Amino acid sequence: MGFHLRSLILGILVVGDVLGGVAPEKADFQKVALQTALIEEKGLHLNFKVPQLVNIPSDNQLHSVPIDSQELEAEFDYYLVPKNMEAAFLRASLKNTFQYPLLKGPAYFFIEKEYIGQGTLNFLAPGDKGNLYFGRDKQIQVKYTQVSRKKIEPGFLSKTEKIKFGYEITLENFRQREVKLEIVDQLPVSRNSKITIDDVALRPQPDKQEKNGLLHWKLTLSPGTKKKISINFTVSYPQGSHLVGL
Repeated sequence: MGFHLRSLILGILVVGDVLGGVAPEKADFQKVALQTALIEEKGLHLNFKVPQLVNIPSDNQLHSVPIDSQELEAEFDYYLVPKNMEAAFLRASLKNTFQYPLLKGPAYFFIEKEYIGQGTLNFLAPGDKGNLYFGRDKQIQVKYTQVSRKKIEPGFLSKTEKIKFGYEITLENFRQREVKLEIVDQLPVSRNSKITIDDVALRPQPDKQEKNGLLHWKLTLSPGTKKKISINFTVSYPQGSHLVGL
């Protein structure tokens, strides 16, 4: 779903970036007829010249002056790592279409002209892509549950013990619109040849599985619907050993 990010001060209201990385507690914008600042490139530096006169009080306080107003089109989804936190975080994926870089620092975010909060903007060169995170959405409910942990006793002649693990991720959309989700979990990865991860069963299959065991699912939830992800695996290890981190 496409949205727009209303931007003030270097694209997405990066007040602090213009002034050396320090932003005021509240945006204090001068109410002036905004004209686009003139940009001069000098070596590794960019100079922004405000085209109109602005009154700045001599009160030893930091004041913000708008120098540009632009819009960035973004794609929104939710990012979840349920094993660490049962929460869904709104994320915007965007591309810097400005002719100048967006510097790292405090930023004030607007969606459809509505102020939604303050966050941190990472450096984005012209043409670069990046993500912005807008906080938790409680209308996307997430639950991470260990549904089984069964120790399988070794046979009479076996010197190997096994534990079978089962986990379930439950996702529910209480919003009145369809939402896109990226869910991240992880399978254990053994660095010991005597410890193995077997009988892996993932439903549904992840869209991406990394060498370090990270699993990525990309799902779509319709309004009022629920979906589940199941993760099952067996850890085999030498008899008498102690497993750490499981």
